[in-house]
Amino acid sequence: MTMVASLCETAEDIALFHKKTKLSNNERTLGEFIVTHRKEAERASSTSDLDWWKDMIVELEVNPGHGE
Repeated sequence: MTMVASLCETAEDIALFHKKTKLSNNERTLGEFIVTHRKEAERASSTSDLDWWKDMIVELEVNPGHGE
């Protein structure tokens, strides 16, 4: 799914791909997460911002599967 998400620009692209290929809901959700948080994750990685990663894990533990 990470390779497919790398080709998509938006969550709508993932939704269209999901509709055409019948991805599982888990794959669709993962793809949407990747395209939604891609720029933030790149920035956090390039600046070694561990707090962003910790906050993201805590947020997902508190609200699994829920949109922002």
